[in-house]
Amino acid sequence: MKSDKSKLAEKRCLGEGSDYTGFILARESGSIGTAVSVYDPIAGRKVELLSQGEAELFWIIRFRDGVKEIKEQMMLAPEIVAEICTEFEFRKPSHILSTDLLVEYEDGRMTAYSVKSDRSALFQPNLELRKQRRILERQKIEQEYWSRHGAAFKIVFRTDLNPVYARNVEAAMAFYDPCFVDSEEDMLKYLVAHKRISIDMESDPVPYARLCRELPDIKARYRMALRDENAG
Repeated sequence: MKSDKSKLAEKRCLGEGSDYTGFILARESGSIGTAVSVYDPIAGRKVELLSQGEAELFWIIRFRDGVKEIKEQMMLAPEIVAEICTEFEFRKPSHILSTDLLVEYEDGRMTAYSVKSDRSALFQPNLELRKQRRILERQKIEQEYWSRHGAAFKIVFRTDLNPVYARNVEAAMAFYDPCFVDSEEDMLKYLVAHKRISIDMESDPVPYARLCRELPDIKARYRMALRDENAG
């Protein structure tokens, strides 16, 4: 595990677009088996996600219209966190805090997300009062921090997400870049990723092979999409 000082020296969270690096990398996380690095073809970089819930939310948001950038493991400036803790009489954290996902929209809005496995991650009846209070204080610090930066703050529970939809988005986005397209099935995924074809992605795993037989002119629509992309 790298120290906070080392991460700061690497200027994590200061870059934009493909130059952005989250404050915590997947390989540095203690969440063995759930942390994962995924490739974001729109940002052109690896995204470091520390849980399966974060990964599912990332793909769901990635497929939304109007998303300018998604920054994971976004560092909270220690001096502002210290101010918040003093104001609310919280104990100051011993390490630098980060928010799971910060989403910037093309219209200037920002939303910060804290991802939890389920509601028991926040309210644990058997947990001693001091530890329970610290869990809730952490969320209040994040909420107040992002409020001061003009961003909304939301807590998302993995149990409220649609994993089928997230996996379908991820499967299509793997072919967002035409350099990975080799087959007609890949062409269909490219068209879905670029929203040139709309299909049900929320109910079941998308049967791309069957859809290739049912949907007309996949190759022609793919070639047209490429021409439009190149013209743009």
